[in-house]
Amino acid sequence: MSESIHPACFLGIDVGGTTIKAGIYDQKGREDGSSRCDLEAISPRPGWIERDMRDLRTKCFQVLRGAMAQARLPAS
Repeated sequence: MSESIHPACFLGIDVGGTTIKAGIYDQKGREDGSSRCDLEAISPRPGWIERDMRDLRTKCFQVLRGAMAQARLPAS
């Protein structure tokens, strides 16, 4: 059995209209790390907005890695 050297933490992900953000918080709600990335909106015609789901997934992993690095959490 392995023991964690990191206390429990919480992860928040926010996919907004123009950015995707990830934050890692301790048990008292203090931010330990965060990262954000701009999102590209695809507009095939006026009034329509679409997202490239592959790009969204890639950027989600990018902000997760950035927040974890800032919080000094291992990626494994």
